Parts: sequence; C-alpha cells; structure tokens
Amino acid sequence: MRAVSPYAPVVVLALITAPQVALAQIPDPSPSRAISMSRDSLVASDVTLASPDSPAQRLTGRARISLDASALRLDGGVFNTYSVAASAVPFLGEHLQIGIAPSYERSDGEQYTSQNVTTGITANYVFGGDARWRGYVGGYGSFAVQTHAPSTRVAGAQGGALFFITPAVALRSELRYRENTSSTEQRYGSVVALITLDPYVSGSANEVTSVSPGIGVFDLAVLVFHAQYSSYHESGISGTIAPYLTRWAQVGVEGEAEHLSDLGGLTYYRARGFGRGYVPLSTRTQPFVEGFAETTTEGGSDGGLTDYGAALGVREMLNGNVALDFGLRRTLRPRDTFAMGGRSFSVRYPDSASLFAGVVTRLGRAR
Repeated sequence: MRAVSPYAPVVVLALITAPQVALAQIPDPSPSRAISMSRDSLVASDVTLASPDSPAQRLTGRARISLDASALRLDGGVFNTYSVAASAVPFLGEHLQIGIAPSYERSDGEQYTSQNVTTGITANYVFGGDARWRGYVGGYGSFAVQTHAPSTRVAGAQGGALFFITPAVALRSELRYRENTSSTEQRYGSVVALITLDPYVSGSANEVTSVSPGIGVFDLAVLVFHAQYSSYHESGISGTIAPYLTRWAQVGVEGEAEHLSDLGGLTYYRARGFGRGYVPLSTRTQPFVEGFAETTTEGGSDGGLTDYGAALGVREMLNGNVALDFGLRRTLRPRDTFAMGGRSFSVRYPDSASLFAGVVTRLGRAR
C-alpha cells in the first residue's frame, strides 16, 4: 500500500518496490512498495537498439535494477526519515535470473527511533519465448528485522512473462504467492497479480545508445496490481508520463490510486504535476531544476493543494533508456483540512527538505 506521513492522524499501512521509479521495488509482499514508484519513475528517449528486432536475445549479463532512496527532514527538526530500497536481478545465463533486494528504513522522532532492515532473494528459471518475450517461474525469500515489532520471514513463488520493448526495458506481468511468518509463528498469505515496467542495465542493455531528447521522447511509468489477503483485498494503479517539449524542457504528471476493501472501503488518490528545465551538457549528464504541485486524499485530506515546491538535481543516463536521477527537494505545505471522526480539522504540516535518488526509464524517438 502506501506509507502515510507519521504526523498525519490516520491509520498507516505499508507494502513492497520496483523501478523511478517510481515504479521503483519495495519489500515483499506489498506491490506498492515493491515497485515503490519513485515520482520520477520510468523515462523515455530516442535510442539505437543493439538488437532492433530481437530485444529478448542475449539476456546473459543484463540486470533488472531499481532504486528509491530519500532522506527527509521536517522544519524544526522534530522528525526525520531515511529510506533506501534497491534491487539488482541479473541474468546469470539465458535461463537463470538471481537477484537481491535490500532495503532500510529509519524514523527519528523527539523521543523514539524506529528502524527496519529487509533483505530479499529472488531466483527465476527463464524459458520459451521468441525475439521479444520470455516466460519464467521462480521462488522468493526474505527476512526483516525491525524495532518495536517481531522479525518476519517471507517465502513464496512467482511466475510470469517478460516482453522486451528494447534490450533495456521490459514489460513484466507476474502472479505471485507470499507467506509471511513472524517470530511468534503467526502466518498469513497473499496472492498478488501485477503488471509493471522494468529497466535493465549492463550486458546488451548498454548497447542501447542515447541521443538528445525532444518531441516524441517521454518519461513513462506504470504499475497495476491486485492483492488478495485472507480477510481483505487491495487494488491499485500508478503511473508517470512526462514528455519532452524540447531537449531542455519537460512537463509531466504522476498519479496513483488505491482501494482497500477493509476500513469501510478506503479509496485514496494522489496526483502531482511537474515541470523541468534541463541544462543539456551532454546526452549523458543533464542538471535540472524542477517545480511541482501535488494534491492527495491521503490522511483524510480534502483533496486540495497539499504540497508544492522545487528541486535541483542531475539526470545521469546509464544507457539509452535508463537514468539515475538525484538531487535536493524543498517541499512547502499550505494549510490543509481533513476529516476524522465526523469532524473537520484545519492544520498546517511542517515544510521539509529532502535528498532523493531513483532509477528512471526513458522511451520514445525524437522527431
């Protein structure tokens, strides 16, 4: 699911990550975190394909990656959060894919500190297919240690299909089963179906060369999932689309919506619009300045303007379709109203400053 700001008076629920994400990858079994969609999740660019008609060939050496990291400090120093969720799942052969997905979270309040460390291992046998697609089946295991809560083990299996758009980008559809077991031997299972877009680096993926962006090139992210638990279910969709207007200007919108069958049928949405101006030093390194505004119903907000601000950062292209975005963001919060217990409240949450980093995927062809 999603994590609600700790100072908001609501129930907080958390899930897994995948590649900005956005849709970066987060601890199992929650698909929202797995795919952790960073707000700059997948991106697009004009490319020269290593294998234009056979992007699923020569898989050995390629690695599916994700990264979603942030360090946030509220004004006044009353609360700080730090988080990083990463994954690397390389093809060790044409039929074998094995990877690791570590994550770390820390929250510092005035009188407490909370930490969570998770490590997950994925192994897939890859089979069949043609010039563009492959099927796979495999297993998963993870172990999580956290303060103020028992440790948790997760085990499960998954199967699905990969459709390679280019050697560096694949559309992944997956059905997975996960069983969580706590240190007190309490168990619960979940079945998750998802569709997402994955970035790849190394090997033949790095033969996808980058050119200057422009009209026809766009950032793109997508995650669709449905999770069935023993007593409730959850569904969600998230995505980003951000076309380039010129080689130095880009606009975009990112959004997500989720629905929980429990809690009286809770539905949540978030939408964020942004614009960027790049300094195109080269096709590989591009500093940028960004302005953004966001609205959300998370935490009981009335859905008006909830966040706005600016960011300074750098986009570093890892290959023709995959980039690393990192920088500093300043977020301002106007006075907000929310409903709780049949009453309306008006509050102004603290402003914040944060460092961020995430992997993004870029597609398209400049005209």
